[in-house]
Amino acid sequence: MRQRWAWRLRVATTACLVSCGLAGCWDEIALASRAPAIVVYVAASKKPDLRWTFFFPNPTVIAGSVTNISSQEQLYTRTAIAPSLTKAKQDVEARLDRQVYLGQLQVLTFASNVTANQMTGTITEYNRHARWPTTAFVMAEPPGKSPLPVSTHEPIPDIYYAEYYSCRTCKALDLSKTEWQVWDDTASPGVSPTMPFASQPGTANLLAVYPQVGPPFIWSRGQTVGWAILRNHTQGLTTVADSRLGQFVVANVRTKSQVTIELHHRWLTANVRVRVNGNLEKWPRTGQLPHHQVGAMEAVLSHQVATYCQQAIQRADATKTDPFGWGRDYLFSHSPLNIQYANDAGRVWPIEAHVQVTSRLNVVGASS
Repeated sequence: MRQRWAWRLRVATTACLVSCGLAGCWDEIALASRAPAIVVYVAASKKPDLRWTFFFPNPTVIAGSVTNISSQEQLYTRTAIAPSLTKAKQDVEARLDRQVYLGQLQVLTFASNVTANQMTGTITEYNRHARWPTTAFVMAEPPGKSPLPVSTHEPIPDIYYAEYYSCRTCKALDLSKTEWQVWDDTASPGVSPTMPFASQPGTANLLAVYPQVGPPFIWSRGQTVGWAILRNHTQGLTTVADSRLGQFVVANVRTKSQVTIELHHRWLTANVRVRVNGNLEKWPRTGQLPHHQVGAMEAVLSHQVATYCQQAIQRADATKTDPFGWGRDYLFSHSPLNIQYANDAGRVWPIEAHVQVTSRLNVVGASS
């Protein structure tokens, strides 16, 4: 009896080992016939086409299976001119003689000369594919500048922007957008889609705002900071301000905005209250700060924050956009209007806003 059970155990163990070995072979065969794209860069071309650049991990670094690609390169690219992502993918597949796999896509990048309609069409097409990750980050860059994707030199390269947007403590402003968030903006009335804009490689600190038609508007740093304050997307900002006493530095600035919205005669009226907290790290003159001088600096900081907010609101109104989503917020709280404009994606209203800011400083540093 014991010999029979021992024989059955040996058979079961052998079967498990064989199945594990076969599973590894199947994965290897699938990888050999696949090209996993981890970055896709979209730029304008002659209409109706776009220029699509797919970034793939270098297989010679991973397995040494392809000899026509330099092992010194962490990634290799293939470009296609096509009217859609699906057609571009098919064109690249035909040239590579491999299936282009987008299930591991980390970053989808648009050149700033891609229009709102082209961006929306790409996002909508992408979102129809259930196996393509909707958590891929979306961003914009200047035309002609390819992404800076590699941040390490591992066999499977890490994507710099994917790591940067995933890190909540690495940036003062959270401008990150995933594919599903951009798709939600494009499909909803009362909001203009936004995404971070990298003016320089590795520096995505500006905001790209898409109107109903045409290319995106690239906001200045001050306007971008104002948007982040109004949307509660600040994460420890450091700012420098000038007072009558001289220049002072406030670190770890945290803001909390509360907005009430009304619609009057097709104008959105937003009443905004912003509370600011920060650490006063450097200030002019020596000695301890009297309470009234701290209060004067708090007033200066409040004025600076209000100026940032007004710059953002004025830019949105001048460009007929609503990157704050205030129109959408108003529709969601008013069901009859929400039903009325449900199929009117991209609709925005002129904005009039009143901003009130109160600041509190914690004295933690020293005089300069």
